[in-house]
Amino acid sequence: MEITRQNIFIRYYKSSQHKIYLVSLLTTFLFVVALVIAFQHYYIIDVEMVPRFSLSWHIPFNIFYFLFWLLFLPIIQWSNSKLQHKESRVMNRLVFYLLLPIALVFIHQLIASVVIVTVLDYRDLRTLLYQRVLQNPWIWEDFVIYFLIMAVISIEDYQTKTEKHLLMVSQLQSQLSQTHLRALKSQLHPHFLFNTLNTLSTLILKQDNAEAERMLGLLEKFLRTTLNENEKSEVNLNEELKFIRHYLEIEKVRFKDKLVVEEADCAETI
Repeated sequence: MEITRQNIFIRYYKSSQHKIYLVSLLTTFLFVVALVIAFQHYYIIDVEMVPRFSLSWHIPFNIFYFLFWLLFLPIIQWSNSKLQHKESRVMNRLVFYLLLPIALVFIHQLIASVVIVTVLDYRDLRTLLYQRVLQNPWIWEDFVIYFLIMAVISIEDYQTKTEKHLLMVSQLQSQLSQTHLRALKSQLHPHFLFNTLNTLSTLILKQDNAEAERMLGLLEKFLRTTLNENEKSEVNLNEELKFIRHYLEIEKVRFKDKLVVEEADCAETI
């Protein structure tokens, strides 16, 4: 169980790191684009514009204008999960690839127009919105940013699903290993116990009470160790060696001199 929890924590941590990295990358990209557009408008596009807005207006406005797209991240992410992968319906794809970007671009331009009208008192809102939506030669930038965000979210979604699948495979492999181990133990114990009980009955018939009592003590320790191991998902090396020693001691009683066990000191090797 500890291994599974550790894997979950590691994978969740990596997934969170991946999300933070993608959002940070997108934020940095939008910030750089905002600065480039601000200088482009001030030095190239708006040179002959009357009135000409200052660089102190262009820079903060464009940073706000482009970074505002980050507020649309939850909406695009929700639509990506609900619409794009839903049986590939034509209507869902139409909403995701056409109607949603148009709606978000309109909202984006509306907010930009409200800011311009409020701060600069430049034209009325209806005229400015009409110009920014229908007569704006740079409106394609908004659609490019929408599909860029969509691509980033799709990458993050793919990464998350990949991590989930890897975690499921890891859990299944762990369960399979545990099931296989239990199956081996269930096959081993009946034969082992049957042979041990036969040896005990032989010792009792021979009235070798000391050896019979010793074997009963070894069998008790062996069964107690087995029960303790079944309750744990991990067993340390000392416990496993103790289990093997109990098993071999019982077998030595059965086979007498026919079974010779040599235990090497592995301290130096370890």
